[in-house]
Amino acid sequence: MKNLFALALVLIFFKTNAQVDKKPLQQKVSEKSESSNFDSIVKALGYKEGDELLVWTIFTINKDGKIINIKARGPHPILEKEAIRILENTPENCTRKL
Repeated sequence: MKNLFALALVLIFFKTNAQVDKKPLQQKVSEKSESSNFDSIVKALGYKEGDELLVWTIFTINKDGKIINIKARGPHPILEKEAIRILENTPENCTRKL
């Protein structure tokens, strides 16, 4: 339990639910995501342009600022995997500010 620094819920697609300055984190997540991946997945699932899809994630940030124990829940397993991939690639210096 000592290694738990914070537990947060994040709405992927650049919406967060936390009481922090969201802009730096949103910029880092935006840089790490590949919109073409999302676009192709969303189109394959039959959603229209402009539809909003939410992928809920829950994770732990350890004392070193590394995101661990990532779990995701969304409308499709591919979207969940993409959300996990984005969080795994988030720089440690970004999470230390939380």
